[in-house]
Amino acid sequence: MATVAPITIAPIRHFAEQVMIVEGILQESGITTNFGRHLYVLATATHFMGVTQQEIVQATGLPKYAISKIVGSLVDAGLMTQERESRKKRLFTTDSGSKLMSRVRASMKPHLLPDGKEKVHINPFADLL
Repeated sequence: MATVAPITIAPIRHFAEQVMIVEGILQESGITTNFGRHLYVLATATHFMGVTQQEIVQATGLPKYAISKIVGSLVDAGLMTQERESRKKRLFTTDSGSKLMSRVRASMKPHLLPDGKEKVHINPFADLL
């Protein structure tokens, strides 16, 4: 019978703390639901200035109405603008949105191992954040 390694709670706790910090930052900016989806759309618009809503729909697989609702709430919160280009809506991050993304990036702390060394991990959103 194989031996199972003991569960280490520290990385799970660290992750939960990070999530709560980011949720708090988003709430301060007027985002109160679907934190991950809002952050993803805002990060994408920050990284790819002028991205279209349709491109985000294709990238996420979320329905168009969901992306429209998220974009609407980000626009209402003053974090993003949308500019119509014929039938497309291009998304741009406002100064407030850029500052919010900077706060989110600054809040992301690496998980430290008991010896004080940083644990190497792969973050698929690192390039966006």
